[in-house]
Amino acid sequence: MICFEHKTPWVKYSFKTGKVYATATISKDLCFEVLSKLNSSMPADNRAIINDWLNLIENHFAIICCYKDGYFAATDRISSYPVFLGNDGTSLKLGNHAPRLVSSFRTTEHDPDGCLSLAMAGYVVGKRSTVKGLRSLTPGEAVIIRKNETTSWEYNKYLPGSKISEQSKTKLENELAETTLSILDNIRVKANGRQIAVPLSAGFDSRLVASGLRYLGAKDLLLFSYGLQNNFEALTARHIAEKLNAEWHYVPLSIHQQRQFYLSSTYQDYLNFAHNHVSTPFQQDIYPVYKLREQGVLNADTIIVNGNTGDFISGGHIPPFLQSNPSFYKEQESEFIESFLKKHFSLWENRFSAEQYNQMSEMLLSELEEDELEFDKLPDYAIWERMEFLNRQSKYVISGQRIYDFLNLDWELPLWHDAYLNFWSKVPLSLKANQKLYKDMLLQQNWGGVWSDIPVNRKTITPSWIIPPRLVAKAVCAPFGKKTWHQIEKRFFAYWMDWGGNYTMTPYWRLATAAWVARNSVSVHTEAYLKRIKNELRAENK
Repeated sequence: MICFEHKTPWVKYSFKTGKVYATATISKDLCFEVLSKLNSSMPADNRAIINDWLNLIENHFAIICCYKDGYFAATDRISSYPVFLGNDGTSLKLGNHAPRLVSSFRTTEHDPDGCLSLAMAGYVVGKRSTVKGLRSLTPGEAVIIRKNETTSWEYNKYLPGSKISEQSKTKLENELAETTLSILDNIRVKANGRQIAVPLSAGFDSRLVASGLRYLGAKDLLLFSYGLQNNFEALTARHIAEKLNAEWHYVPLSIHQQRQFYLSSTYQDYLNFAHNHVSTPFQQDIYPVYKLREQGVLNADTIIVNGNTGDFISGGHIPPFLQSNPSFYKEQESEFIESFLKKHFSLWENRFSAEQYNQMSEMLLSELEEDELEFDKLPDYAIWERMEFLNRQSKYVISGQRIYDFLNLDWELPLWHDAYLNFWSKVPLSLKANQKLYKDMLLQQNWGGVWSDIPVNRKTITPSWIIPPRLVAKAVCAPFGKKTWHQIEKRFFAYWMDWGGNYTMTPYWRLATAAWVARNSVSVHTEAYLKRIKNELRAENK
């Protein structure tokens, strides 16, 4: 059974031999081709035939087919468009919208482990969700349902460190520059005169996209930034835009305005659209893009090109202990998992028990076991990156593209391009750690002249009124150590200092007086999302 929701950019094609539901990134001809292959091959041959076909499709897509012998579905290498598989105990179901699929279940029951994972990290670990019997397809996964039995496999696996290049640093640096420009130039050509809009911050990744496109001669290039008045991201972005001689727009945000937007029908509609039972809906730039769209600054056919997630793929998330001890996981598995949990499963400080962390540890180890990795052939940093890729990156970070789908805007993810996945999977740890190759290439190339004299991520404290009380509080906390100060800062000051005003989902007094401390604004959005899920499931079962 297929539960299809006509959601941008999904389309439905009906042929004499079956039906295909696919993202608009796959042409009708290609949809007909896969349907023909499925109908003409024997079940035993399906996997090899489908693998060949899927590996011919470039970049971002998802597909669900109904053919003569059953059903077929697949996601791209990063699962940029989610596909869901459901089993309510009586039948297997495929769909492109989790709530609709769940509503077709005979009975619904929440998954305690899935809900705990969401509460702790903002996403659900492994092949599960907050609802029993529901999961999303993982990156590069294909599935066939035939006679109410499921066969699933990875037709393509992103596995950094599996084949390390022996090329010199200079050659790899040149290859990285050429690969980056080739990806960006394909986007420029594909745009064919359409407006290309880049959300620009003070960091490396969005600056790479903006400067690379400008270097390649992209003409209708629009850069935009947002946040509280005088935030360091926007101030740096304006300087970059001036140097690139590019059009730049700034969307000012305020605490009051953000609070009102999170209560608006537009935001509630977005939450309904992005609701997936797997991760907290990404909300960072929903209001700025919506506002620019409403004002006509962004055209109806604009392509949004953001820098997600250059810091991860280029090695910025590899922890120091794996750089100094490449065999840490093999020697100290429990400490390895504990470090991963501390990094990714601490949305609320002092909230979760040792028993709950043990539950998450078991879920992560189970996921690694199911992944069937050849640990002896992999460097340990690859295991760390693989765990983050399958969970936080593919489930939460990349889900930010739903914002553009919701607003009917096309998008591209150049730093998640297939060619980038291929390149970064072969870079050795010595050049990947601390993003060494990535940063050296950008500084050496200096596209648009914005890399040598414009600081990267030079943070300043805003708003200005908070500086005196913050300094006093820091001085008072000094005798008690950095940990105490960081908790005080997060509890009493982060709400006002967050450059995007994203804490306003929850009243200030509630955060300031809570029994635990929010790690960041994702904490409060996750809390609200989990409450919504539990209320829905309660209503479903009445």
